[in-house]
Amino acid sequence: MSPISTSFKPLDQDYLTTFPTEILIKILSEVPISSFLDILHTSSRLRAILKSHAAVICNLAIKSRFWRKAKCLNTKLVSGWSVPNHPLIFDEELLYKRQYKSTNSPLGASKNSYIKHYTILGPITSASIPRFLLNLAPGPQFLYFLEYLNS
Repeated sequence: MSPISTSFKPLDQDYLTTFPTEILIKILSEVPISSFLDILHTSSRLRAILKSHAAVICNLAIKSRFWRKAKCLNTKLVSGWSVPNHPLIFDEELLYKRQYKSTNSPLGASKNSYIKHYTILGPITSASIPRFLLNLAPGPQFLYFLEYLNS
C-alpha cells in the first residue's frame, strides 16, 4: 500500500497580482469599499493600485453597480471623481453646512471627527453616515454612500 502524499507546497508566486493593472482595477471596482482596508494589507501592488487609481476604481464601481442611482442623482465628474449633482442634494448640503457652522458640532461630533469621516478608511459612525456622505466634495464618499443605501 502506498502512502497518500499530504505534503503541501506553497505557491511560489502570487498569481493575482501578476494580472495587468487594467484587469486588477476592474476586479477592485467590484469589491465593496468597506473591504478596501483589508486589500491594502494584502499586497504592496494592490495597495499601490488602490491608492494611485482610487478615483477610477470608485467611478467604475458607481457606473457598473449603481448606474441607476447615479443617473437619478445627476452624477457628474468633479476633479476626476463622480459626485451627485441633484438640486435636492445641494439643498441638503447647504443646510448641513449652516448647521455645522452654527453649532460647530453636528450630530455631536467634534471638528476633528468631522474631518475623519471624509477619509476613505476613516471611522464612520452609523448615526452620521447619511449626513456625512452627502458631501459634494470629490472623493470616495459618494461610492460609500451608495453602498450604504444598498445594504
